[in-house]
Amino acid sequence: MGKDSKIRILKMLSENLEVFFPEKKGYFLCPTCTQFIPLKEEHEITKAHIIPKVAGGKLKFYLCQKCNSTFGTKQDKWFGDMIRMLNHDKPSVFSTYIKEKYFEIDGVRVNGSWKRDKDGSFIFTRYVHLNSPEVNKLIEEKFKNRPEKISLSFPMPIIKNERLINIGLLTAGYLMWFAMFGYSWVLQKHLQTIRDQLLNPDKEIISAKYVFHVKSVDWEPSIGVIALDEDMVPFFALKGSIVVFPPRDRPNFYRDLGVSSRNIRMSDIHQIAFSKKPSYGPAIILLFENRIIVAPDQLPTSKDSTLGLQFSSESMIPTILKPVTEQEYQRLQNEKGSIVIKARVEE
Repeated sequence: MGKDSKIRILKMLSENLEVFFPEKKGYFLCPTCTQFIPLKEEHEITKAHIIPKVAGGKLKFYLCQKCNSTFGTKQDKWFGDMIRMLNHDKPSVFSTYIKEKYFEIDGVRVNGSWKRDKDGSFIFTRYVHLNSPEVNKLIEEKFKNRPEKISLSFPMPIIKNERLINIGLLTAGYLMWFAMFGYSWVLQKHLQTIRDQLLNPDKEIISAKYVFHVKSVDWEPSIGVIALDEDMVPFFALKGSIVVFPPRDRPNFYRDLGVSSRNIRMSDIHQIAFSKKPSYGPAIILLFENRIIVAPDQLPTSKDSTLGLQFSSESMIPTILKPVTEQEYQRLQNEKGSIVIKARVEE
């Protein structure tokens, strides 16, 4: 995104924000910390990669400088390493980029590096100048006698950081929904727990199992709606992973979800086409069949500033729904072929 593109998108977001907060004309709202930033302070708004740049991510969006920095030093580090590993010709934990600079020989810690050779064997390099004289002498004497058997071990940090990888997936999914639906997605108070988790990756704020893995798939970044335990919930998919989010009418979804695994069927997954050229306007209410999936807590007073998008299991091309007056509703209800949808939003 160049300078002109940044100004154009920030202006669209500002106009979208103004639909909900008329008094905030000319402002950007950071989607994660929900801080209002005047567009004239554009330097405080930075470009962020939805998928980390180091992993080849091309989808970009905007965050405040502080949030972007937090993600880059925490969850993006391990999330990016996982994606790079999965992009490898032969994905394996041995093909990760981030490695600890030590290994152990017969229980003795040795500062050095290791790598896997093309033939599948491992090559270990000892950094003599980074080890104590005692360790160097011990290792040299051990190998001078050409032992028939030694024990070699090395840490795999990507395995130890699975929780941060999952938070990275959660971050990418949250931002991709924002990139698609703007502030209609962000201005849902039941997503505050997710924002708290994104901004505090070292704490376990969400204990539910919100990431599921599906074998033999390799999704490009995508969003949509998935049937899960008789619920229809928003999801984000990448590679072989699916992240689920609470729907608008189930604010306590994570509490009820628990930590057990689920069987994900491809027939339960309904993807929404993602526009590469975002365009934001009215407040959006997203429905799947008669279930409310996304609905901002604060709706504009003008019905012309609100739009409903209804998807179905037969088609993910949305039907456009517009708010009507009570008189119009009564008239339409009596028309031949009309369908009445009753939806209730839990507070």
